[in-house]
Parts: sequence; structure tokens; C-alpha cells
Amino acid sequence: MKHPLVILAALAGLAIGSPAPAADMPVKAPVVPMPAAYDWTGAYIGGQLGYLWGGLRVEQNGVVTDDHALINGAIGGGRGGVQLAERPLGVGLRRRLWLQQRPR
Repeated sequence: MKHPLVILAALAGLAIGSPAPAADMPVKAPVVPMPAAYDWTGAYIGGQLGYLWGGLRVEQNGVVTDDHALINGAIGGGRGGVQLAERPLGVGLRRRLWLQQRPR
């Protein structure tokens, strides 16, 4: 042990330390519950739209029928629903619709 005095001082500090008395102070004001940060109750609607392009290799029964078939087309959908959030449960109805234009 190179520094016995440092180790002895650290152990003495741990043995002498006492808890902070501020944690035991009486509460002067009533505790107010925190309001909810957000509420999921309500209706919603949304959608998306995009375009798909590319190519793929088509095989039927192990035979390549098209080496580079184009798969270009529009793609999109929508969603809507209603949510009711009552502590501790959240209930709701939801519906999704997905549309895709078939490639020619």
C-alpha cells in the first residue's frame, strides 16, 4: 500500500458521513398531481402517397419468362379512427385502406 493515509481518510469519511436532513423536512404545501402530458382521446385521419419503380425477374415452373419486368406504379393508402383513453385503458376503432396501381 503506497498511500495508507489516503485510504484511511476515505474510509473515515464513509464511516462519519450522515444522511442529509433536508429529505426529512415536513411538507408545507399539499402535493398536486401532475397533469397528463397528452391525451389520446379523439378522432384522426391520415394518408400517404408514393410511386414505385423498379424491375424484377419472373419465373414460372423454374423457367424465366421475363428477365426484367417493370413494376412501376402509384402506391398509397389512408387511415382513420377514433380513440378513447380512460385511465388505465385505451380503446378505439381503426380502419386502414391500401391502394396500389397494377403495373402494365
